[in-house]
Amino acid sequence: MSGFLKNIRSKRLGIVVGVAAPLVVVLWHLLALAARPPHLNQVVAELGSTMRFVAEPMPNHACTRLIFIQTTEKGYGVFFSEAPGMRKLVFEQPSGGAGYGNLDESLMGWSPDDQLFAYGRHSSQWEIVICDGNTGAEVAVVPFNHFVAGAAWLSPELLALADSERVLLTMRYHHDQWVPPQPFKFFRDASNQLPGDPIRGFAAYDADSVVWQQSGTLFACGPDSDAPATLWESPAGNTLLEFSVAQPRKLLVHCRDNQGEYFARFYPTNRIEGVTRIKRNEYRPNHLSLVNDAHGYAFLNQAGAKPDTLVIKPDDSHPATEIQWQDQVRYLAAGKDAVYVVSSLNDQPPGIWKCDVASGAIECVVPNVEKPFRYVLNSHIAVEAITNGTGEQLTCYLLSPAH
Repeated sequence: MSGFLKNIRSKRLGIVVGVAAPLVVVLWHLLALAARPPHLNQVVAELGSTMRFVAEPMPNHACTRLIFIQTTEKGYGVFFSEAPGMRKLVFEQPSGGAGYGNLDESLMGWSPDDQLFAYGRHSSQWEIVICDGNTGAEVAVVPFNHFVAGAAWLSPELLALADSERVLLTMRYHHDQWVPPQPFKFFRDASNQLPGDPIRGFAAYDADSVVWQQSGTLFACGPDSDAPATLWESPAGNTLLEFSVAQPRKLLVHCRDNQGEYFARFYPTNRIEGVTRIKRNEYRPNHLSLVNDAHGYAFLNQAGAKPDTLVIKPDDSHPATEIQWQDQVRYLAAGKDAVYVVSSLNDQPPGIWKCDVASGAIECVVPNVEKPFRYVLNSHIAVEAITNGTGEQLTCYLLSPAH
């Protein structure tokens, strides 16, 4: 009898366990769903549709067209935009996924008449590609044996280059074709070399020469020059931080001396005019750029916990305009009448924004995604510095709640 009762009890226990276990699983699933963020699938899909901008965009001189580099599903792509909201893939570099591997493309800007633009790429070899400035169509492909570190158009038929070995060259349109790059006169002798510092700010100085910065020194050189000319060599206690140039030979320098940082107009005769002192507690400027035919300037202010701010001073007679960005500004490029910024002003991923110099009007000319976000919200990341007990300065990142 007792064995029979035990058998009954064990069957009842098995029934209870058999019924309770699925109930526990269902209850656990319901609890998990309750704790799951709403619209999670839509959030993941929206985040997965974003692509990164990975270089400074380059507007044409009229500020009507744009070239830029952005990640694609397969790697990186060079894009041509002929109007706001429009884009055309000019070239795609497969790299095993969206933005994986080295970036082999480089943008080389627009010809002075905006009829052509150029970029560098690597397929089976390094190449310089010339494209139609109205359609983005490929016009010519010129083999080259180096990565192009800098480029500047001196005329519609002459492109100056700085390669990865700090050698300056010209690529000319001659007899109805683009001829492979040839070294400047100074570099035809292999023993003639530039300093070992990286070349920065490589740009046209006038119709016959280019200008660039290496460390605290400004150089200029033409294709037929016997040697580069030193325009500025930072004296003790007065360091050149960056510069901007507009043709012909209009230079704005950003320097630091024993009184702090300043902007100034610089002329090749070592003459400085229009010194503007920077209030350190208000501004930490970088990406200085001349605008409005060199009558004004723009720069990016990145000051700690404050949002990145674009400052545009159109000329001496108008006050500066300040545009505060919700997201970190990743890249900045200036055209004649507008400044282009890669960032965000709303709860959307960073796009390319055009800021008109004269009016201060702002327009997103290249959105990151085709359709606006509905479920993803953006948060601003602030960078701060703190000092620990041993006196070490540490960097911390503060993430503000999404709006």
